[in-house]
Amino acid sequence: MKRNMQSSKPGSTDLSHKAMRLISVSAGVIVQLCLGGIYAFSAFVPSMNTEWGIPHSRTQLLFGLTVFLFTVVMIYTGRLLIRHGPRKMITASGLLFLAGYLLASFGKTNPWLLYTGYILFVSPALAAGYVSPIVSGILWYPNHRGLITGIAVAGYGAGGVIQTAVVELLLSRGLSLQTVMLRLGLIWGCVIIVSGLISFRPPGMPVTEAPKPDRLKIREIIQSSKRDFAAIAVLLGFGTIPGLMLIGAIKPIGLYWGLSPESASLGVAALAIGNGAGRIFWGFTADRLYPRFTAAVNLSAVLFSIILFACFPLLFIFSAFFLGFAYGGPLVIAPHQTARVYGSINVSAVYPAALTFHGAAALAGAPLSGLLYQYTGSFTSTFTAAGLFAGVGILSYLMLTRKK
Repeated sequence: MKRNMQSSKPGSTDLSHKAMRLISVSAGVIVQLCLGGIYAFSAFVPSMNTEWGIPHSRTQLLFGLTVFLFTVVMIYTGRLLIRHGPRKMITASGLLFLAGYLLASFGKTNPWLLYTGYILFVSPALAAGYVSPIVSGILWYPNHRGLITGIAVAGYGAGGVIQTAVVELLLSRGLSLQTVMLRLGLIWGCVIIVSGLISFRPPGMPVTEAPKPDRLKIREIIQSSKRDFAAIAVLLGFGTIPGLMLIGAIKPIGLYWGLSPESASLGVAALAIGNGAGRIFWGFTADRLYPRFTAAVNLSAVLFSIILFACFPLLFIFSAFFLGFAYGGPLVIAPHQTARVYGSINVSAVYPAALTFHGAAALAGAPLSGLLYQYTGSFTSTFTAAGLFAGVGILSYLMLTRKK
């Protein structure tokens, strides 16, 4: 029989319920802030290149693989969340995060430890920790789903600001990259674990084993509106690949333009702030404007952010902010459109399938950026390719969503 923790009795039981949801949601935001440090990856890149001797192309391939596997694994962590609850999932995320950073910190001795740490441990840590606060928050606050989701997702985007500041502070004090990664893994990992231990199963999340998804049924749902699914996939793929080509290289781009390391690092922070603010803005806008118009404006903003980067080096900080602001849009608009087309009840089945196109964009975009820079010695070709992807995305999306 399904059970939940919500009680109808007044008094102390209600107070306990309020306390549990406040603690759980607060813990979830902290988890997102920690995991969102993946957006500060480029703060590590210069040291990986110079101290560890790892080429720029390989660091970008690593970033792309991490994001790709994160989106793939998240298909399964949603089911595991229902089966095991947020406490076990978030705690597992913290353990994986800690193990991943500890392994990655020995990348100077053996680069394969760096790759293994991120790909096999950090990716599933992101998938387990990212999905839990969002789903739990919606169930704890069913009347404020948009607000709670926006706060959680914005926390993930803003997490890069905190980690960038910490990384730069530690590096400026003369600490090695290995020491910095060790400290981040231990501290951030323990914070996530503690956050998991104080999280509660929300009402509406039954204490039952989650059923395995009917793949045939999911296919039939998607087939019922293939054109709309293709449009959502284009939005997630072409809408994020330009940003993914640049996010992992923000600091190197700043150094390429002749900025000081401190100013280049401000670009990473600006991108993370823009990412968090943008997710709230695009979600708010999608709720109030026609989704096709919102998505088209967002894709145009992505293209505009690339033009800013390529043509106005003096606007580096603003360009980084605007890139992050535009980049987060598809990841908020796409779930909205999925619910609108297929119904809210089918979002958990259809959206993860569409999100893999975002993962594919990461797998292709970040390594392509690294290869273009490695073979040309300039970021001009990267900007050109990113702009072309954005342009193709706008045209493809408008064609797929035009009135029949």
